[in-house]
Amino acid sequence: HGLEHRALREQLPEELTARDFTAEPGWAEAYAEQLDRAVAAWDDPAVWDGEVPLGTERMPAADIASMIVKEMAVHGWDVAAATGGTFRVSDGAARFVLDVVDTHAELYRRYDGFADPVDVPEDAPAFDRALAHSGRDPRRSTA
Repeated sequence: HGLEHRALREQLPEELTARDFTAEPGWAEAYAEQLDRAVAAWDDPAVWDGEVPLGTERMPAADIASMIVKEMAVHGWDVAAATGGTFRVSDGAARFVLDVVDTHAELYRRYDGFADPVDVPEDAPAFDRALAHSGRDPRRSTA
């Protein structure tokens, strides 16, 4: 919901931020439908111009869009790790996600979106470093 509302430059209602969507029947299908609406909202080239309100701050629209990719990759890994599934991203996507995580890590931590970083070797794969920098332990890897 947040990604769609930000594309539309609309305030996200408090009810949506406090709601546990996963407790509702059909939540997975509803999530997929909402993700489709968010992606469709960002499909309009005009949405990529200017800045988007983000709490009390503003951020370039392209930065918000990059967070969409990061959200799908990191939370996709969360689900796979929690359910014993497999989740992989291409090397290019992994480097992109790492850059997004590193660029916005302090913002995410300010809003309790990331935990403290987890130590990994400097030569760890890019996606493992992205996970670790976001406070996730890539040793729970789904690979």
